[in-house]
Amino acid sequence: MIKIKPVIEHEGICRHCGVVLANERVLWQGIHVCVEACCPACGGEYVEDLKVGHATTYPYLIDRASYTLSGHEESKGWLGNPLLHSLQHPAADEQVRLEVEIKEACRDVVIINCIDFLYGHSLLKLLNAERERIENPDIGIIVLVQSFMKWMVPDYAAEVWTVNVPLSKAQQFYPQLDEQISAQCERFEQVFVSRAYSHPSRFNIEHFTKMRPFQMEEPQPGPTRITFIWREDRVWLDNPYVIKAAKRYKLLRMLLKPIIWSQRNKIVKLFSKIRKQEKDVKFSVVGLGRSFAFPDWIDDCRVSKFNLEAELKACEIYASSAVIVGVHGSNMLLPSALGGMVVNLMPADKWGNFAQDILFTEENNRISAYMYRFLPLETKIKVLGKIISSQISGFTHYHDQMKEDIMMSRNG
Repeated sequence: MIKIKPVIEHEGICRHCGVVLANERVLWQGIHVCVEACCPACGGEYVEDLKVGHATTYPYLIDRASYTLSGHEESKGWLGNPLLHSLQHPAADEQVRLEVEIKEACRDVVIINCIDFLYGHSLLKLLNAERERIENPDIGIIVLVQSFMKWMVPDYAAEVWTVNVPLSKAQQFYPQLDEQISAQCERFEQVFVSRAYSHPSRFNIEHFTKMRPFQMEEPQPGPTRITFIWREDRVWLDNPYVIKAAKRYKLLRMLLKPIIWSQRNKIVKLFSKIRKQEKDVKFSVVGLGRSFAFPDWIDDCRVSKFNLEAELKACEIYASSAVIVGVHGSNMLLPSALGGMVVNLMPADKWGNFAQDILFTEENNRISAYMYRFLPLETKIKVLGKIISSQISGFTHYHDQMKEDIMMSRNG
């Protein structure tokens, strides 16, 4: 974590004369937590990222005089340039406000900034609360979240600061929000900001969802549930570029419905294959979008819009699913954390983001490799069905083999 009160622990360098900058104040841009600083030699003024969230790896610096942006080239498009644009064009929205919920009085606090324009980014930042709780038990945790993520804030948070900014507007800079957060910080003797790592490795998902994940090692009552995670913006299609083109060009938008219909048919065919191979199995489809109906033997739990009730219902299904199947994306984060095993269908252009959408809960490397499968999106349905069936039928034998050394040592 980084201290920002009573002093700002950050050392920036003037791009003109190489002198260490004098930190003036913290700027709460929204996604970014920045420092406003000036050069004591030439008077140059700067805004620079604190190494928080994705800026841990890709920090940016803006020269106020010329509004020149310095930083990592490859991430400028989605991280650096939006920061620059937001500071050049602040948003004037009087409806944006900070709601403060105090659950425990603290002198010293660490703020976890979860604001983001992508759902997955916001969720992953929130999971850093677990590390802060373990590593800094004497410091109160403040979680800064957007309204849609408030339900997942763990009970041990000392305060919850909620902002009513939707994902679609989260890249903007709201000066009144900056002022409100800064004013709240005055209540404390020491204030730190969490690094809010973009891919935290230490978390207990039960603390966030209040639900116990599916336990592969325990006998389960009733049929084995297999759940497909439904999306209509990134579908199960051999060529992912087709739907991108259909969404981008008006003349091709007539293809969207047939593409989604094709996904529906693939799911039915996959479940039908598994149904023939496995006896006591239950099938579910969960996700956003209600296009086209499924046969009665498939539990259709899709919604047209997610709210708290729908989120909780979906999590209950994830936590009762032995296998989660879905196309790579942030839609797989919670299902992978709560469900048993996972089959992640990878589009050709997403292999560089391998496993970024999976929350691994198994610590044994070999058992983890068995439980989490990453397959090309174009994998044949017949092959996919066999893989899933073998995952289910073979788990107990594989698990016992891979952990026999541990089990034998415990038994003497």
